[in-house]
Amino acid sequence: MKRTTLLLYALCVLATTRMMAITSNITVTALPNTSAIYAAIGEENLPEVTSLTVKGTINSYDLIIIRNKMLKLESLDLTNASIVACSYPYYKEYTTANNELGPYAFSESLSQPKTVKLPNTITSIGDYAFQNCGNLTSVTIGNSVKTIGYEAFYDCDGLTSVNIPNSVKTIGGYAFYDCDGLTSVTIGNSVETIGSWAFYSCGSLTSVTIGNSVETIGSEAFRDCVGLTSVTIPNSVETIESRTFYSCGSLTSVTIGNSVETIGSEAFRDCDGLTSVTIPNSVKTIGSRTFYSCGNLTSVTIGNSVETIGSQAFYSCGNLTSVRLPSSIRSIEGSAFSNCSKLLDYYTYTVEPTSITESTFSNWTTATLHIPTLAYYNYYWDTQWSKFARLVEDTEYKYDYFYLTQDMTLSSGAGLDTPTIDLNASSGLVVDAQGQTVKLDEVHIANQASIIANGNLQVEKLYFDLTVTKNKWHFLTFPFRVKLTNVTAPGNFVFRYYDGATRAQSGKGGWKNVETAYLNAGQGYIFQTDTDGTLTLLVEKADMDFSGTAKQNVLNTYAATATANASWNFMGNPHTSYYDINKTGYTAPITVWNGSAYQAVRPGDDQYYMQPFQAFFAQKPEGVSAMSFPADGRCTYNQMKEAQAAAARSEAPATVGPVPVRSLVNLTIATDDGTQSDQTRVVFNDGKSAAYELDCDAAKFFSESQPAQLYTIGTDGTQYAINERPEGEVALGYTAATEGLLTISAQRMDRAVTLYDSVMGICHDLAQGDYTFHTEGGTFESRFTLGLGGTITGIDEMASETAKKQETVYDLQGRRADGSRNGCYIVKGSNGTTKKVIRK
Repeated sequence: MKRTTLLLYALCVLATTRMMAITSNITVTALPNTSAIYAAIGEENLPEVTSLTVKGTINSYDLIIIRNKMLKLESLDLTNASIVACSYPYYKEYTTANNELGPYAFSESLSQPKTVKLPNTITSIGDYAFQNCGNLTSVTIGNSVKTIGYEAFYDCDGLTSVNIPNSVKTIGGYAFYDCDGLTSVTIGNSVETIGSWAFYSCGSLTSVTIGNSVETIGSEAFRDCVGLTSVTIPNSVETIESRTFYSCGSLTSVTIGNSVETIGSEAFRDCDGLTSVTIPNSVKTIGSRTFYSCGNLTSVTIGNSVETIGSQAFYSCGNLTSVRLPSSIRSIEGSAFSNCSKLLDYYTYTVEPTSITESTFSNWTTATLHIPTLAYYNYYWDTQWSKFARLVEDTEYKYDYFYLTQDMTLSSGAGLDTPTIDLNASSGLVVDAQGQTVKLDEVHIANQASIIANGNLQVEKLYFDLTVTKNKWHFLTFPFRVKLTNVTAPGNFVFRYYDGATRAQSGKGGWKNVETAYLNAGQGYIFQTDTDGTLTLLVEKADMDFSGTAKQNVLNTYAATATANASWNFMGNPHTSYYDINKTGYTAPITVWNGSAYQAVRPGDDQYYMQPFQAFFAQKPEGVSAMSFPADGRCTYNQMKEAQAAAARSEAPATVGPVPVRSLVNLTIATDDGTQSDQTRVVFNDGKSAAYELDCDAAKFFSESQPAQLYTIGTDGTQYAINERPEGEVALGYTAATEGLLTISAQRMDRAVTLYDSVMGICHDLAQGDYTFHTEGGTFESRFTLGLGGTITGIDEMASETAKKQETVYDLQGRRADGSRNGCYIVKGSNGTTKKVIRK
């Protein structure tokens, strides 16, 4: 009887022990060389634990116990536990770190609990943390987690719902890949990135809520989520990557947020459930095959910022009946709307025909192209768009936006709804309205774009959007007074103006920083910034008035001891267009900055067009008070190119007048590779003085960035860019930044000239070709002399004079010669060495 009682007691104790192990709630402190969970529960009880709640701290040893020894574990609550660092690996080479659930923490574990509550203290869920945990049905992610790693819950088929808290910023690639049982996902409001393939092939997923901080949805993030019926992409998203919703066949509703700029290729391909899509105004690019084979799509609204529609973007959308292409479209690639058998009406609203290919559309003969009256003939005569058999004017349409890349003439305001216009580089807007004023809301003028108007254009906001390069000076002027508070520029920047009085007094300098609140109309400025980008200047309520009287740039007088330093004015093109300097009422030289060096040009001698917003230097000649810019000198970039081509065909040299006779010689100096060059000019004119004259001469401006620079030198040491003077020899000077080879060329010679190199003892006929020489770095003003053709022009005369004077003749290689051939020779005699040129 006594032995029976003892046996029953032992069985009760054993049963009680096993009951405690099944539902264990423990508080532990991580141990350095073993598991605190192991110590608290005991080795013999670990296999029987089905529910475990842990408080305190745990490490690698504890993860080993949970992963490999709790074979019946179904519920794991680590809410109030903390993970601490331990150097012992819990899986391969992986060890625990403070407040991190490391890679492979539960991946391939033997227990695979069904429900897991992660510690509130962890900040990241590592790569592969729950990979292939097929038994996992529920996971609670703490409010400190910021990152969910790569393949963190890969192939967790048992998961049915996931709530990603607001603390999380990144969901890694493949994070919930192929979680077949997942039906709903809520993504918190701090998530910025949803990684590629994050929810790929979650076939049961019907509902997803995307937080309002997501900026990028990665490629194929929701691909093959065949149960997904609707999705709202928040306004925070900027990019929908390629194939994001590829083959989501049940998707019937998509709302695209107002910040999305790019919809990637195949993003909604094979989404057969879609019947309509609205693409917001923020979107600029619709990628290739984006809506490929969305067979039930009947309606597409494309926002007014879309610039590119990729190839096959709407290919085989069989139920699509009409498409409206906004005025922002720049290109539609091949087969974009091919194989759309019911698509019979295209509405296009760009002023200039959009770039398309032979295969962009496939129903040229059956569809109708609807075109606003303003642009009708642009399309009628376009090589590609004219293939539409039926073109119909849309007389009711009014533009609120369009862009230009070429020239356009507005004859009236008809068809305009006070639009915004982007004038892209080299484009031109010519307003030719008769008896009425055209009103525009905003106009953005890019580099080299032009506006020509005659008191018939009013602009509410006029923007100059000029591309600028860091650490480079830009020479600018503006036809309007601009508030500096209306100027935006990248990085740290400065405007400077030129003080001609300082130049006159000191003979150098003159640049001063702008310290006023305005940039004045017509004044020249230089601008520099330390960051590449766009310089934008806003002029509010710009009245583009031109009454017919020539615009004037006043020329100021600044007296100086040296005439070359007197009366320098830094001003600019007063028109919002290109301007032909030969139309000005000015004949003296001007000096411009060509982007890398100063260049002197002169009306009458040069065919030169000022760019819009271009500043330049001019000296005030005697009796001249202003530069005049009549209206007929204005032109667009394309008009300028046509005029230049016509002038090149005529090949007629420019002259100021029939008398006095003037002979121009244009010389250049270039580096050995020909990539950098500079120029100077000599004008032989016996009616002019050898001294500096304000009406015809131009002082040389030097640039520190030029590898080589060329100029002539006056008898008083003045350095000339243009030197008009009587016939005779002229000293040439040059600068070289480094040692190397340089080449002097004659680009124009109204008179034959020779170049004498005193270092080499060589006389070179520039009519025979360029002259290449070796130089050290520095400034050299005594090496070269330029002269008109040799004074000895006959062989007999050469031989006679040589014999008479007992002179010896040498060729340029230093060999004795008899002067029997045309060429340059060195003649040595009792009176010294001279150079001679022989011509028959």
